[in-house]
Amino acid sequence: MSSEIFYKFRRAATMRKRNLGIGGDYSVGYGRPPKATQFVAGKSGNPLGRRKDSKSVGEIFRDLLRQKISVTDNGTTRKIPALVVMLRRLQNDAVRGDPKALKLFLSLADRYLSVSETAQVSSGLPAEDEAILLQYVTDLRSPSERAPSEARQRDDDD
Repeated sequence: MSSEIFYKFRRAATMRKRNLGIGGDYSVGYGRPPKATQFVAGKSGNPLGRRKDSKSVGEIFRDLLRQKISVTDNGTTRKIPALVVMLRRLQNDAVRGDPKALKLFLSLADRYLSVSETAQVSSGLPAEDEAILLQYVTDLRSPSERAPSEARQRDDDD
């Protein structure tokens, strides 16, 4: 029995020496690749890194709106974000009298401008012109978009 323990101990000591690279040749085997093909210390095994995730539709849309477009304005060429170009185009169509563009432009102004900014924008108009413009916009809205009290008032007038 003591000889079995001696041999197990001797075998374990030999394995430790082999694993530490002490004495004898380096043995290639399972979990012990050749020295020439081992990773170099301090260098990544994956130098390119992981792949980037694909972009979501919202990120692509944001990138498109922020993309700069060359625009010639009064003889000078400038690069302006696509969103600004689209809003200027909408503004020009509204000024020319396109009712859909006017409705959309005023609804955007209503949504994104504060009350004080809206008052500053509209303060350049005479009060009667402002009332006509307001009436025009309310006429453009469909009955489902009108406020309930406004719809009842129109029905009473008819």
